[in-house]
Amino acid sequence: MKLDKNLKSSNSFKTYMDQLSAPQKRKVECVGLWLAEGSQNSKSEITFTNNCWDLIDLFYRTINEIFKGYRYNLRIYIYSKNKEKINISYKNVKIKYYIHKRATKPYFIIRLASVKIVEEWKKIVKKVLETKKFSSYVLRGFFAGEGNVKEVNHNSRVLRISQKQRKEFIDNILNNLKIKFSYNPKRLSYIIYSKRNWDIFAKF
Repeated sequence: MKLDKNLKSSNSFKTYMDQLSAPQKRKVECVGLWLAEGSQNSKSEITFTNNCWDLIDLFYRTINEIFKGYRYNLRIYIYSKNKEKINISYKNVKIKYYIHKRATKPYFIIRLASVKIVEEWKKIVKKVLETKKFSSYVLRGFFAGEGNVKEVNHNSRVLRISQKQRKEFIDNILNNLKIKFSYNPKRLSYIIYSKRNWDIFAKF
């Protein structure tokens, strides 16, 4: 049986990424996370927001490793209904708790203040997005931040990536991976459907 050419393509991505070190993989995934849940307009700080502590921890440790030779001011804001305390063992990090009465679960904002680091980080992001073979891991990070699985009926599901407007870099990533998609402006989401696309996506 011949292997579908699109799956061959996804296998080549996996082979390439398997050759990268764990820190390199984490860096590329964190680019995806930041593009999904970070503030891209700030010139003075790197910001990342999420309600999953594991993703916050991944982002913190990766950014801390990349910029370990720099000086910067790092803060983590924690929002919950009752200022729920979280056991955080990071050094040299300011932790602040706030009440958000509508929060169904605690969520976190990590802020790293440094104009120089922001400049360097945006160079890294630009380089990663220009490298087609990084597409699969950028997508993994981005989907972790903004993706979800929507059940249409008991026999059909679709992958959705929430996004207020269509973005060129998302189009490029999905096209690089040979994943067919559509953008629904009413639902503010990218829509990925059909078993063929699920099989490709599952490789990552």
